[in-house]
Amino acid sequence: MSRPFTLGVLSPFIGGWYFGGLLRGISRVALGDNAVMVAVHTLDAGTEQSEVTEPPLTGNHIGTAHADGFIVLINAARADYLAELRAAGKPVVTVSHEYPGIGCQLVLPDNATGVREAVDHLIGHGHRRIGFVGYLDADDVRLRHQGYFQALTDQGITPDPDLLFPAPDNLIEGGEQAARLMIARGMPSTAVICGTDANALGVMRVLTESGCAIPADQAIVGFDDIQGASYCHPRLSSVKQPVTELGMTAARLLLQQLREGPVGGERHYVDTKLTVRESCGCVGGAPRIQLPPDLAELLTGPMSPDARHRLARDLDGGRPEELLGIAHHLRKAALSAVGDLSVDTPARRHAVTNVGELILSLMEAQGRAQYADSDYLQKSASMQYEVSLGLLRSYEEDPRGLAWLCRTPVWAGCLALWRDRDEPSGPSRSLEMVGAFCRDDDATAGHRRPVSALVGTTLPVTAFPPRELLELAWAHPQRALTVAPVKVDDSDWGLLAVVDGIEDRVSSGREPLNQWAALLTFALQHQAVLATLRVQEERFRIAALYDHLTGLPNRSLFVQRLGETLQRIRHRGGARFGVLFLDLDGFKLVNDSLGHDAGDALLTQVAARISSQLPAGDTAARFGGDEFLILVEEVGDPRALSEIADRLQTVLSQPYLLEGHDETVVVGASIGITVGTDRYTNPEDVLRDADIAMYYAKTRRKGSSAIFHEAMHTRVVDRMRVETDLRAALEKQEFELHYQPIIDLRTGRTRSFEALLRWRHPGRGLLAPEQFLAVAEETDLMRPIGLWVMEESCRQLAAWQLGGHGPQPSRLAVNLSVSEFWDPELIDNIAACLAAHRLTTGSLAVEITESVLLRDAAEARAVLDRLHALGCELHIDDFGTGFSSLEALLKLPIDALKIDNSFVAGLGHDPSSEQLVQTILRMGQDLDLDLIAEGIETEDQRQMLSGLGCDYGQGYLFSPPVPPEVAIMVVGHPASA
Repeated sequence: MSRPFTLGVLSPFIGGWYFGGLLRGISRVALGDNAVMVAVHTLDAGTEQSEVTEPPLTGNHIGTAHADGFIVLINAARADYLAELRAAGKPVVTVSHEYPGIGCQLVLPDNATGVREAVDHLIGHGHRRIGFVGYLDADDVRLRHQGYFQALTDQGITPDPDLLFPAPDNLIEGGEQAARLMIARGMPSTAVICGTDANALGVMRVLTESGCAIPADQAIVGFDDIQGASYCHPRLSSVKQPVTELGMTAARLLLQQLREGPVGGERHYVDTKLTVRESCGCVGGAPRIQLPPDLAELLTGPMSPDARHRLARDLDGGRPEELLGIAHHLRKAALSAVGDLSVDTPARRHAVTNVGELILSLMEAQGRAQYADSDYLQKSASMQYEVSLGLLRSYEEDPRGLAWLCRTPVWAGCLALWRDRDEPSGPSRSLEMVGAFCRDDDATAGHRRPVSALVGTTLPVTAFPPRELLELAWAHPQRALTVAPVKVDDSDWGLLAVVDGIEDRVSSGREPLNQWAALLTFALQHQAVLATLRVQEERFRIAALYDHLTGLPNRSLFVQRLGETLQRIRHRGGARFGVLFLDLDGFKLVNDSLGHDAGDALLTQVAARISSQLPAGDTAARFGGDEFLILVEEVGDPRALSEIADRLQTVLSQPYLLEGHDETVVVGASIGITVGTDRYTNPEDVLRDADIAMYYAKTRRKGSSAIFHEAMHTRVVDRMRVETDLRAALEKQEFELHYQPIIDLRTGRTRSFEALLRWRHPGRGLLAPEQFLAVAEETDLMRPIGLWVMEESCRQLAAWQLGGHGPQPSRLAVNLSVSEFWDPELIDNIAACLAAHRLTTGSLAVEITESVLLRDAAEARAVLDRLHALGCELHIDDFGTGFSSLEALLKLPIDALKIDNSFVAGLGHDPSSEQLVQTILRMGQDLDLDLIAEGIETEDQRQMLSGLGCDYGQGYLFSPPVPPEVAIMVVGHPASA
């Protein structure tokens, strides 16, 4: 037997009604000719079906050693590659895309015939103003528009350019945009022809939603006759594109060239035909199958159940979308046959019975067909899900072995990876076979080498897929051999080939192989990343004793040396050592405001300064982040450790000049000290106590030091108890809000209130925020507490505004901590509270400190803008204590500045405080901001602030924070000192 021909197919996609239908047609002719089809997916794996604007390079040279000739679907390859194939003696046939100058045979749908039929049909319905909707950058659609133009001209109708409605693509969305353009132009057409059915469905959707009746107000005809055309309402009349016939014609032409020799660039047209349904104005449309000539006679006469069953079987075309139209025509034929007969005639009774039974049979057939499609899709989706999970779990099973293909209907497959992934594309590029799969790869297939034996071999791209897979495809003629690139963007690994069925059963665009190749690409990329990480991990394990940034020993080496020190002192009674735990004060501010590079540079300089203060034999280490450890091996007098801490704080607090920044920065260090003796048995206990001492020092006063003593354990336990009690307080609703009035310093009347949190502890009484909020900030409790404060504040303000007589407060200020401000759900939470209590714009003021702005000024601006959009006023609390600049304030939507009470307290006896307050007031007045002084305690302070132009104030001079029932009593009355 002579070797069967191998037909290469280059296609941008390999599934769905269009590309799957083309491949089905090619495969059908190949099967009848004992030939083998090899389809090459030329786009990257995972690419969605859409218009291909730029032919890819991906499919070049694949299988050219096997393929006797090529069929190119639309613009799946570049013209220079096709010229190369032609020069190598390979005949080429193209489908629906012309390559000028290449000399290929071209197969096209006869777009003009179908469009002409559609135009004539619409004119027959009385339409003269017929428009066109389409994506004119697509070759086929452009030809359809030309056919529309010529058909109108031949009918004596001058095409109106205002009736051309361009679509941005061939999809439903493109049709929707075109429909909006039709509406915007005042619906100048009475009918439109659409370049694709998807465009038509989009037009129908938008026009129907706008109140337009189809076809009464606008008749519509599509092109392609996809399955969805039969399921819309009204059903879409469409020009049927002969997709399968296009593929078959291309295959016949290629086989003819292979037998008879190459020919020139001829065009071959395949007829298109209008399928009439209801969207054009017809009732019931025209049948897709040939109805029996004696149908009327059959319907009006007596029919046995067997006869009706045979007729229903003959009418059943097997596709659910066709059966509804047949039912329409049965009813139409019966009505035509008995239209003039009276109700009681036998013929009319027979027609009613026969049509009813036949329609019931057809609907049952439709249900079965739809169930079969649904079952097919469900099983396919389940299969895809299992395969996807398997490929995503590449850490459990190497996906290169292709064992995951056993979960699919694939008969055989192989995976080959590029030997050199950096080698440019070309015919000499080499692949290594790394995986193979076959359902009958055993001794019964002795005519060929087992597919599994291919693993480990190499072959050029021109010889892929391997001949063994071609033989399998030839041995299973109902299947096709398809190649997909294992490539997504720049991640190009190789090629995957499978012997499997063609995916064209339902109009879904499903391409399982495309998805598998994409997932396989990511799985291989993931494996490569993991392999790299393992190498790095091993390298780090070997050299993991020093910090890569500072060059100091890291925690592991420090703990190792500390353990050695503990062992030594056990044998030396009375010996002591010391551990200093340093935590930088102000580092986070530098890191957040100047960037991580600046933070790293600062840590490097800090490490150098620490090392400069230690004698040989002592160890300095970076513990992590901005924390450092020092091990002093020999300690005589414990006071020497405090002296070391003092020296370190002095040298570390000197200004730092960082590269790329003109201004110097200053940080400090809080230091915890542990005096080590033989009472310690393991290094972790030493580090724990040094950490406790550092925490104690930092909370007492940043930049200080403390030597650990047992009483510090009590403080740690107390802190843990506060945290536990706070969690209970949330559940038991032990929190309450007190309200301090904000006074108009000119009139003395209450302007608004600030809500201040209090905790009514069951054992300790009423606690102020400074007694527990620090713990809340360090844990995960600040967010739920803040949510409660916001909700209760809004509830109370709404209650005030709705209840009682006399003046009511119009605004309430609520503080936001740094963590609350940066909560991603902040805006939604505030919006929900405002809406729940129906508070009006301007009812809520949000107070933040300057430190919030230093983290990310641009992002802070975005959050503030969104708060403003909710109607919230924005106040800067404790202004003057941070690092805000006038430039920063000008860029932010701030409504008010609150002058910190520390500045107010100095008025009258501290000139610098008075000067600073004046500066803030001038700045605020220049920016047209409200100004609120905090902590006013004396009449002199009030008068001085009022004289300086401060609008508002609050403090114990007027009222301490009080419960809501007391606060409401001062609204509308002058505050008394």
